[in-house]
Amino acid sequence: MADDDLTDPSADPPAGPRTGIIISGHHSPMAWILVFTKLTVEIDGRPVVGPWRKHFIPTEPGDHHIDVFFNYIGQPRCGEASVDVQVQEGSAVALAYRASSLMTSPGRLEIRSKRL
Repeated sequence: MADDDLTDPSADPPAGPRTGIIISGHHSPMAWILVFTKLTVEIDGRPVVGPWRKHFIPTEPGDHHIDVFFNYIGQPRCGEASVDVQVQEGSAVALAYRASSLMTSPGRLEIRSKRL
């Protein structure tokens, strides 16, 4: 699946208008060990631990600070990246996270689109 493919039905919010964030986490195939880790998405300081694949996280509408990272061999918050987003009522903001090739370097977090 391409990084910018945001049409994965499993990542879409359930039927009806839902407010939240769609996050898609990626890492290099050379970093295969990350398959055994979970991605942490912190929304305004509240952590949500989940898979690297694309998934929906419901939020309240408004401004949110997003931090994304993973734990690696006892090191918390590896590959940390942050972004501020504004979520509108009944829409979802799509984010793409890419871990750095060097586990302790910052990752990259981008806003891909806003979906109604």
